[in-house]
Amino acid sequence: MINTIIFDLSEVLLTGLKGTDEKISSMLKMDKGRLSNILYGDTFNELMEGKLTETDFWNKIMMMSNVNVDADMLNTITRDNFKEIEGMRNLINLLRLNYKLGLLSNHAREWIEYCEDKFRYESLFEVNLYSYEVGLKKPNPKIFKLMLTRLGVKADNCLFIDDNEENVFMASKLGIKAIRFHTSKKLIEELKLLNIL
Repeated sequence: MINTIIFDLSEVLLTGLKGTDEKISSMLKMDKGRLSNILYGDTFNELMEGKLTETDFWNKIMMMSNVNVDADMLNTITRDNFKEIEGMRNLINLLRLNYKLGLLSNHAREWIEYCEDKFRYESLFEVNLYSYEVGLKKPNPKIFKLMLTRLGVKADNCLFIDDNEENVFMASKLGIKAIRFHTSKKLIEELKLLNIL
């Protein structure tokens, strides 16, 4: 029986980096596909695992791209892209009445500090676990197991909601019921099918 629901943050509760590619590729005068290959490689993993600051990340991206743009401008473009996904705060507030909620997110320290300050969402969840804090990121099974430990629950009592297919697959492999997020409306339909709403 499900008594705990674990949410991802980016592209589930808040928009993340999706959508910044075009703005940044235009600024760097670089093909969007090439930028994505550079942007989401090992350097991105280092940022998510807390091994780089946000500014160090952008400086490395610019070095790999052979361009020179003010890192603060890239920081601003990224922050401007963070917005609440319509309907999700209301849904989470409704679920809080009957379920223990957790937040498990691959994220950078500075982006989380900005988002927590702007959106004040952290109090919606009993446990917030970010990749940069522990040097692990989804879909590594260790971060899922750590989340279960911090919540004090078993895998088969949890539902996990994430937009990333790999993360959903790993959660399922660990015995956690998992839903791939598309829209808040579709999620509500899926939760109703599970008798959660």
